[in-house]
Amino acid sequence: MPRFSIIMPCYNAAETLMDTLDSLRSQSFSDWEMLCIDDGSTDATTRLLTDAAARDPRIRLLDNPERGPSAARNVAITEANGDLLAFCDADDLWMTDKLNRMNAAFAD
Repeated sequence: MPRFSIIMPCYNAAETLMDTLDSLRSQSFSDWEMLCIDDGSTDATTRLLTDAAARDPRIRLLDNPERGPSAARNVAITEANGDLLAFCDADDLWMTDKLNRMNAAFAD
């Protein structure tokens, strides 16, 4: 069971998605899974997520077409395996020590 389940709704996020995924894969704390919920994207988002999941088993792609980001987050919560939930948007960039700091804060 991973420490964190990172939940990321995506809709037509191809322009920013790779930078976001790079910032997550660069985390100094690596005990996480990521649930990417595609909301029916019509750009390259689904292909990028599929490729990322094929390269990194911590990344899972879920579909929740045309229901919006709140519904996407709710779907992911039911699929999450982590002890803690962390929410990330498809255009967020995390500092490399974000999860390490969060882990320390929750351990205290």
